[in-house]
Amino acid sequence: MAELIAESSAPAVALAQLQQLVADRTADAPGEDPVIRELVMQLMPGRAGNLAALPSHLGISELTQRHPRKHAYLRTHGSSG
Repeated sequence: MAELIAESSAPAVALAQLQQLVADRTADAPGEDPVIRELVMQLMPGRAGNLAALPSHLGISELTQRHPRKHAYLRTHGSSG
């Protein structure tokens, strides 16, 4: 990916190539994660907020913050395994 962007003739071309690459790689991805969507919305310009309060605002526990991959796996596959 870095080589593709580095070899681009102009920044606009590099951006278009990167956007296409992301679109291609995410075409078969599962649906939008509501927590990630809300996180992105909270981080958008013009949204003055307290970053330290984001986990609480999003309903993310301290344990989940410490072990995000395990939590994501359990959300996807259930707690029995």
